[in-house]
Amino acid sequence: MRAADARGVTRPRIDDLPSADRDWLAEATLKYLGSRRYTASPYPGWHQVRSFDAAVLRWWNDHLGGPFPSATTRRLQTLRGDIYDHLDELGRIVKEPGQDAPVHVAPINAVSTGHEEPLGQRTIQVSEAGAGFGDATTNQRVETAAMDAAIVYYGGWQSEDVSNRNCGWDITFRRGSEELHVEVKGVSGQRQKVLLTRNEVAVAVADPMWSLLVVTRALVSPTPSPVDRDTALAAVEPFVYVADLG
Repeated sequence: MRAADARGVTRPRIDDLPSADRDWLAEATLKYLGSRRYTASPYPGWHQVRSFDAAVLRWWNDHLGGPFPSATTRRLQTLRGDIYDHLDELGRIVKEPGQDAPVHVAPINAVSTGHEEPLGQRTIQVSEAGAGFGDATTNQRVETAAMDAAIVYYGGWQSEDVSNRNCGWDITFRRGSEELHVEVKGVSGQRQKVLLTRNEVAVAVADPMWSLLVVTRALVSPTPSPVDRDTALAAVEPFVYVADLG
């Protein structure tokens, strides 16, 4: 907060924090959420923490330099949302929209053993079927749910699952003389941030029938969002580089 004040920033954001501080705050917040009272979540094996029981701002106030005046607490609301988004992107929580919505937390044994992967490092699972953050088992459930949602979304089209053929998309849809090549990406949370392999991007560049369908909240309330080829290609950026030094 002092650093934000010095720069005239009213509401600090996650990008204002050094990476080590960001990761420490995210790790501490995740462990705190994992310790709160919970009920069963619609996400298989996860815990659902009510907004009132989560009380992250109150915990920050008690343990991270408080007591803060109410004006400071209001200023921290944006940072709390950024931390939630960061944890969502890492596959550790899902925060429903709205102030009073619950927080869904990854299984408690994944956040309390002290041996989990540091939050600053994201596990990337890559297979012939595509790429995604997180563990392979969860990714498979998410992707299966997303594929099912895609077929429902394109109701009235004939569908052919080609996800195991390494052709650069997952489902071919046909309706009369029309044909679509749809790459399906599922995410467990709300944020539309996905991984595309080099092959998928190369096919998208060359194939005018290619498009992307991102299915958010895939495990509990699948919400498909179509993305045209040009928009998808404009949004991609290098994330991992392979150096073959053999």
